Amino acid sequence: MLQKICEKRRETYHSSSRYGFMSLVDLITEIVEKNDFDALNEFHNNRTNFRYGHSEPLHFVEFLDLQRKYAEKTQWNGPQSVELADKTYDITLDKFTNLPVDASGLSSASSKGKGPDCRLYFGAYLRRVKQSFAQTPPDGPIAEEIRAGKILQSFVRYHFYKSRQEAERHCNKFWSRYEWRIKGGRIWLYLPVSLDGNKRGEWLRKNIDNPDTSRPNERKRIQAIIDRNFVKERFVPLDDAGFIPSNDTSHCWDQSEESLGRSLATVISEEKADNIHKLRPSIRMLGPEHLKALILKIFEAIDCGQSVDGHLASEFGLSPSTFSRFAGSRWDLSDSSSSVPPDLFRNVAGVLSGHPVFREVSRETGYLKMAEATLNKGVEAKGGN
Repeated sequence: MLQKICEKRRETYHSSSRYGFMSLVDLITEIVEKNDFDALNEFHNNRTNFRYGHSEPLHFVEFLDLQRKYAEKTQWNGPQSVELADKTYDITLDKFTNLPVDASGLSSASSKGKGPDCRLYFGAYLRRVKQSFAQTPPDGPIAEEIRAGKILQSFVRYHFYKSRQEAERHCNKFWSRYEWRIKGGRIWLYLPVSLDGNKRGEWLRKNIDNPDTSRPNERKRIQAIIDRNFVKERFVPLDDAGFIPSNDTSHCWDQSEESLGRSLATVISEEKADNIHKLRPSIRMLGPEHLKALILKIFEAIDCGQSVDGHLASEFGLSPSTFSRFAGSRWDLSDSSSSVPPDLFRNVAGVLSGHPVFREVSRETGYLKMAEATLNKGVEAKGGN
């Protein structure tokens, strides 16, 4: 009996030691190609490949929990914020931990367990790493490990964002799916349940110009237009019903600075994604969803007091010069010799100056003049070119 225990301990030690010396890419390859539970445990229990602000290196679940807390604080208002944040966390966690098993309890590529299959997500990550390494080969194993970690963090952030969208759909009882049949195909969209029957198709035909199912990201473009045109209904506790604002209560711009930051980030990201065809070719290559994720991450970094250069450019596969022109932090309004403001600066200034809610807030906080000066700087710089 004692001999068996010692053999088991030696087997566990050698297994753990073997995984401990693997690179991140090799470890995840074990998960994907060999359905290896031990490799998956090594990834989650022993690897600290994630960073958040100035914190120590983090495990996957620690990083995901910080994402959950930030989303709860900034992405939603009202009593559902905790539910939505927790749901987003759970969906993302399943994507990277669930390894289906067969009847014998062993992982199997053919088994059909409940929930997502983490091998599909890790496999997509490996393809992204392979593409990055092929475009720009890393200078040695250390550089390879660092870049693989950055790509992983960006990949997890993106899927957290996708999980947030899924959680919002799941928790929203006021919207439902609708199949819009148009020339050349059909598009599945989410519309308010209050808009029923033929009214849905009628509204879409009236408000969506030139729909084309063959156009890339067409469904996302149309859904964004729908989202901006309808109030997002939600359930509230009965105790809160007595506090619904009347016409005599304070205006919506009297909300907290924290809520304003969330709203501004959302407005900017949606506006940029909807008009991605107007942006620089290198930014257009990100696609609307990755562009939204990048902009929200920029606002998140600013909120956390982090630099928005360098590591973000690397995470999203942008060159330093491209990122600088889009959202570089080194541009200074007070410098008379400064060139045209970065694209995102001008976009923020435009929203602060033109959006009635944000214009009032920026006037009260003293930022309106700065926003208008930024816009004028952009016009002057373009006029001089």
